[in-house]
Amino acid sequence: MSTSAILAWLDEIPNDCRADTTQPLACKRRRLNPPTPDSSTISYDKDIAFLDMPTSRKASPHKRQEPGGAETPRSKRFRSDIDLEPSEVSATSGRLSPSKQLRALRHQPDGIEYRELSDFDNKPASLRSLLKSIDTVMEGQGIVASSHQPALLQAAEDDGDVFDWAASGASYYFSDGRNQFGQTPSVENVLRILDKAIQCSQGDHHEDAWNNFVHTPLLELAFHPTGQRIKHQFITAASCTHASILPDYGNPSATKKVDFCIYVNPSNESRASAVINPPAVLAIDRLCHELPCNVFNFTEFVPLERQPIALSIETKKPGEGWEGARLQLGVWQMAHWCFLSYLIELQEAKREARREQATKDAREAREAEAQQEAGVILERGDMQHSAQSLSLREKQPGTSPLEAVDKSRSPFRLPEFLPGIIIQGHQWDLVITTLDGTKTKFWHKLPMGNTLDTKGIYKLVYSLQILRSWVEKSYWPWLKELILDHRE
Repeated sequence: MSTSAILAWLDEIPNDCRADTTQPLACKRRRLNPPTPDSSTISYDKDIAFLDMPTSRKASPHKRQEPGGAETPRSKRFRSDIDLEPSEVSATSGRLSPSKQLRALRHQPDGIEYRELSDFDNKPASLRSLLKSIDTVMEGQGIVASSHQPALLQAAEDDGDVFDWAASGASYYFSDGRNQFGQTPSVENVLRILDKAIQCSQGDHHEDAWNNFVHTPLLELAFHPTGQRIKHQFITAASCTHASILPDYGNPSATKKVDFCIYVNPSNESRASAVINPPAVLAIDRLCHELPCNVFNFTEFVPLERQPIALSIETKKPGEGWEGARLQLGVWQMAHWCFLSYLIELQEAKREARREQATKDAREAREAEAQQEAGVILERGDMQHSAQSLSLREKQPGTSPLEAVDKSRSPFRLPEFLPGIIIQGHQWDLVITTLDGTKTKFWHKLPMGNTLDTKGIYKLVYSLQILRSWVEKSYWPWLKELILDHRE
């Protein structure tokens, strides 16, 4: 058949194969994976998300291209870049480095703003006092109890030059009041810490080795006094490398973990008075039934479900990961502030409910009393007096003494600051966080000691014991007042 004949035959075929635009075809089976919504429609309320990131990147001129220009298939499971560990960050992979994550957090309304501690104007008096105490320690003044002076002088003769500072300083480094904050570590324990720190540093050991062989024993020296069983201690330290932030107090996509926590064991507060169940323990047990996951903390870590965390510690190898450490501890501290804020809201709501109930009870009592008096008056036939009495009661203010007192009291207030610690190998630094509206301010940093030499270890133990005193005398009393609510 010729070409012209074929074309003529095609022209004779009716054109009835039109798509029905009025009624779309129904999908024969439900899609298990619905299409990914456009990025502009995704809501990240109170979420640490990077909305300014393009959905596709221009290929790097140095990156090998896939054959045919096709992009490498990627997992459909969403994972926020801020959830990545620093070791996973790569400039060529497009994942955000810690510095970019920190910058993104700074622009979030409820994110973190990182500032230099020296730029912190108008510090609260309690914070100034704490920083002054640690500054004094860092100058070396009174870092060793006077009772330990003979042992240090002997060590200066026996162990080379590691204790020369003690022999030359004489009275400057020794104090009769040193042990009011905690026990001074022995020469043997200090040398053991020093030797382990040297081994970890010279052997380029992993962070885990530093935690196990240096940081843990050092925390035990500061928080676990000899002669007292660990299970009886009121304030202590614990490893929490596997503790995760509860989603209720932080963004799951921004979850970060830290290495150690300093926490309170309320059941040991009253051991001297032999109280089996102190009121704070009972209050925490009751609150756990009202808090997310029945946990009195911002982490799901089971060992600390009823032991309030007071401060947290993030560790890194020497000279590494400062930005990553700030990021991890900053996100963790955000969750701490969120937990405390929620706890205040919960307690204030309960106080308001009790106040309303007390008002209702008082009003019902007045009405019952008025009815009783009215009945007596009616029995006497004094109808006019009864009407006047009821009228006067209706005109009286409907507030009870409880209401008047309650309105005059100030609401609960958050702590003025929360301390934290970042460790980089030998060096330990104090950081401070404050809450400004919905934004966490992260103030860094103040040296508090090191494991480079014996003097640095004595300073460090003393600084840690000063922080322990802050937990015992400032943070825990505030928290206990909140959970017991003695204001009523």
